[in-house]
Amino acid sequence: MLINDFFSLKEVKQSNHTIDAVVSFDENHSIFDGHFEGFPVVPGVCMMQLIKEIMEQVLHRSFRLSKASSMKFMTVIDPRQNSEVLANIEYGINGEDTVDFEAKLYSGETTFFKLKAHLV
Repeated sequence: MLINDFFSLKEVKQSNHTIDAVVSFDENHSIFDGHFEGFPVVPGVCMMQLIKEIMEQVLHRSFRLSKASSMKFMTVIDPRQNSEVLANIEYGINGEDTVDFEAKLYSGETTFFKLKAHLV
């Protein structure tokens, strides 16, 4: 939905139920026209969606977010200052259909977003 449009994956590494990715934003994307004019920020719903899409890409299946037990927006992502951010996802597969995970978007010492959720 947003991958290869609003954002792209520059690099993805997976090992031992951990995914690390470099995410690059299209700072000229039309989403930023209304969010917000003159001060573009990555919308929170887009942060959640990109985590889901990274997991779908790596695990080769579609998911639906069924529960978010914790969601923290720590600071805004301005694509002019942070055109690339890092994503870290630690996950566990429960049965055939469900995945629990903790994810964060960050750059250096700055954490932008944290999410603890359940996918089906």
